Amino acid sequence: MAVRIMPQSLDSERAILGSVLLDNPALFVAMSLLSKSDFYGTANQIVFEKMVAMSDAGRPIDPLTVCDGLGSDGTLDKVGGADYISALPDGVPIGTQAGIEEYCRIVKERSIARSLIASSENVIAKCLAGEDPRSIIDLAQETMFSLSGTANKDNFRTFREILRVDGQDFAKIFMPSGDGGAIPTGLADFDALVQGFHPGELVIVAARPSTGKTALALTIAMRHAITRRAHTCFASIEMNWQAILSRAVCSEARIDSHRLRIGFVTAQDMGKVSKAYDSIVAAPFYIKDGSLTPAGLRAMARKMKAEGKCDSLWVDYIQLISVDRKFGSRNEEVGYISKSLKAIATELNIPVVALSQLSRAGEGKKPRKPILSDLRDSGSLEQDADTVLFLHRDDKPLDDEDGTFDGVGRVLGILAKQRNGPTGEFHLAFMKKFTRFENLAME
Repeated sequence: MAVRIMPQSLDSERAILGSVLLDNPALFVAMSLLSKSDFYGTANQIVFEKMVAMSDAGRPIDPLTVCDGLGSDGTLDKVGGADYISALPDGVPIGTQAGIEEYCRIVKERSIARSLIASSENVIAKCLAGEDPRSIIDLAQETMFSLSGTANKDNFRTFREILRVDGQDFAKIFMPSGDGGAIPTGLADFDALVQGFHPGELVIVAARPSTGKTALALTIAMRHAITRRAHTCFASIEMNWQAILSRAVCSEARIDSHRLRIGFVTAQDMGKVSKAYDSIVAAPFYIKDGSLTPAGLRAMARKMKAEGKCDSLWVDYIQLISVDRKFGSRNEEVGYISKSLKAIATELNIPVVALSQLSRAGEGKKPRKPILSDLRDSGSLEQDADTVLFLHRDDKPLDDEDGTFDGVGRVLGILAKQRNGPTGEFHLAFMKKFTRFENLAME
């Protein structure tokens, strides 16, 4: 049986190391594209690691200093001695950054190929062992997505390594000039507390029926897509795309949704509808309606993210998501869904905003304010969420005469949890006939 040779390019690995010996700044190019594990040769891994350590210590990198450092570590003989180090620059052009980028590309491609082989063998082994095909597919998709990038971020890294590779510095982190990729809600009192929805976070918006969960989600998501031109993915399990489009048009045009549905609108109204429709259709707003599983949602989100079409993900709503495996209880099912949503947020580095029902424990003649334990079916929702927002009707239902003013209902927003900030309460204006939320002071 022939011996299988794994994909590798030892010549390119040596050329990278030789380039660094000739031109120390070339190391920064290599560090931004490769990690130690991308090198196939053990000797080259050791030398690259030593060069990185010397750079961090501010030491010059040349054959003599590298040999001295390896000798101090007791690893000089493992790499082939001083002769191996001295021979690394042979045949390498001096000061050619384009050259080292090409060497790095070759080494990275071979590294990815080796990872693909290992992952494929793992998938085959799981298939032969009779494991659940759906979980194997999810594993394979996750592996393919993680390998699609050029930088290896799968390992534990020090802050120094992260900041060096990602090009971050103190000012960017602690004195940001922008919003850090967060989604401003456009609701001033809410934004004052949360500064928007942040990448990597799971946000739960929960309320009892007819309190405006979907209206709030659409208000913010559509604003994000129309005004910021951000790619917004909206998974609607409760309503089909026609209903979502109708709601969005009425909200944007500020047209009574009931009047539009029965055709009782004026020419002026239709002008507003047409303008709103054009804005919505032109926006990077993507909708998926119908049944959905956690694995299916994750696969679609990965695909959209890989295509540059997923800056945020919205799910309406959690309790309607189907599961493709058996669990001992409903709590376990919702816990699985919750963890899947959080995994999507973390893996794709996007905010995931998921709507949720509340339990009926707080209902009555005068419903009390929701608390975290009211999240329906699972304590995992509270644990996994980075932010939990409740919507609560003040005293009376929104359609009661005493609970409205100028046709606008007042809804209490309760920020019950924020992992990285304060909690608090604020009021919102719910324009029910437009299915739209606004700042209370504006209305």
